[in-house]
Amino acid sequence: VQGFILLPLSFLIGISLAPQSVLLLIPIMILLAIGLVCVGLLLASLMNSMEGFNFTATGLEHTEKGIPDYSPETHSRMTEKRHQKLFSALVDLKEPEEFLSGDSLDVGVIGWGSTFGSIVEAVQRLRKSGFSVGALKISSIFPLHCEIIRKFMAKSTVVLIPELNYEGQLANLIGHLDSKPVERLNLVTGTPMPTSVIQKRIYQLMEVLAQ
Repeated sequence: VQGFILLPLSFLIGISLAPQSVLLLIPIMILLAIGLVCVGLLLASLMNSMEGFNFTATGLEHTEKGIPDYSPETHSRMTEKRHQKLFSALVDLKEPEEFLSGDSLDVGVIGWGSTFGSIVEAVQRLRKSGFSVGALKISSIFPLHCEIIRKFMAKSTVVLIPELNYEGQLANLIGHLDSKPVERLNLVTGTPMPTSVIQKRIYQLMEVLAQ
């Protein structure tokens, strides 16, 4: 951009200061113009390769270069590529973190978001009373760190998932990672989940285990 602005300005300045030297400036200006065109073509070639540049793709199915292509082969190939990119993001996403855990647990509580504060508080109170409980905080809902979640579930005799929604969405997402069914605690009060509610539910599960 600067080159295209400075080019005519320098030409005009040359004419005003020394009209007799215009003929000498013309070859120089032509060479500068050719150089700018070559640089522009080089940049266009690099951008077409899309390596090292950000680009915007529409919602249309497209090839690797962003050209619309509705063929079944392209759609299948690009869909697989997008999913591979999605799951490769797990490398950069924060892994699930265990709190107040151990090698084995009677009750393992899994949660995420604001509900996890109440979960940790309930687990802290119960561990002070000698109960074998622990908690796992999930930071990424999709994609999931399945192996880490699966290991936590496997070492827990009972898995409890408290959630502030009607369907138990997190339980639906991760329930299949372990052979035993998960215990659900779903509230839809529109207010934060009380620690006492989680604590009471863990007590109930511990009583069942003790029988």
